[in-house]
Amino acid sequence: MNYEEHYIFWRPKKLDKKYSSEIIFEEKDISYRFFNNSRLFKYKNLNKNGLYLIWSNKNHEKIDLIDNPHGLKSFPLDGDVFATYHILNDSVIQVDYKFVEWIKKVNEISKDSIFPKFLYSIH
Repeated sequence: MNYEEHYIFWRPKKLDKKYSSEIIFEEKDISYRFFNNSRLFKYKNLNKNGLYLIWSNKNHEKIDLIDNPHGLKSFPLDGDVFATYHILNDSVIQVDYKFVEWIKKVNEISKDSIFPKFLYSIH
């Protein structure tokens, strides 16, 4: 079984070719792919329909868009709870982010394709 057959990929509906992202929920990690660069994040179960994403800056290639505070005082640091994922059904996840102003700035630059409010399964 290859990687693509084993996991469900989740993406925003709007994809900007310059700023794209996708998420793969794995057994112990969340693989968040930003424009062909992957980052692994840890998660904690919230309940049977949701989980928390824990931000990580360790052991990753620098990505200017997401490793930049964009002039804001509140932005994600290593170990911070970054988002809560709520499973609405088998094809839609709703995301609530903790760093609202920073997310707004990144999404303004990326046209809502990096940290979307909803993710959709790609089968």
